[in-house]
Amino acid sequence: MIVVALDVTGSFRHFDQAVSFLRATAGRLDPGDELVVMAVGADSFADNQVILQARMPRPQRALDPGFRRRLQASRQAVIEQLGRIRLVKKAMRTDLIGSLHAAARLLVSSASDTRRWLVFLSDMIDDVNRPVKRPIDLGGASVRALFVQRGSGAHAVDEFYQRVERWQELFQRSGAGDVVLCDPAQSMRLADPFEEARCDG
Repeated sequence: MIVVALDVTGSFRHFDQAVSFLRATAGRLDPGDELVVMAVGADSFADNQVILQARMPRPQRALDPGFRRRLQASRQAVIEQLGRIRLVKKAMRTDLIGSLHAAARLLVSSASDTRRWLVFLSDMIDDVNRPVKRPIDLGGASVRALFVQRGSGAHAVDEFYQRVERWQELFQRSGAGDVVLCDPAQSMRLADPFEEARCDG
């Protein structure tokens, strides 16, 4: 299962680039992949934040001549649905901790035997400040946080690295596998977030 937490708040400056990045990534979904896209808004802990859910087909038999066509059609359907995400109503606040709890519930409850990923497309600035009252179990899922906001000036740079360090520590404490956080420029240079294990630059 691949869970994508997409920041839909008005303060996320790179929303359009994040959606374009997500659509490009959807074109590389593997057979059997289950994709869930959830909105990061003011109450991300709620179950109704899932805005897209799709599963890629598998071959029906060893020699399945129509499989590649069905897989590509499924990918294209997801890409078209993601194009309409830009119409989602913008939220006023960013509840990232709530999203982390909700994503963990999805990952742990999934019966999928394919790769397990959690991808945040967000500036990773949480202004709800929901306390972590109970353990979060990501079950070894790989975590990527892309388009993490990086400001200019010495203070902004220090704040960026402190924020990255806080999130990296929380993800690892929550049972993540490998964890990578990238700023917007680094994110746009990634050829494939599921293959590249670090951000350069």
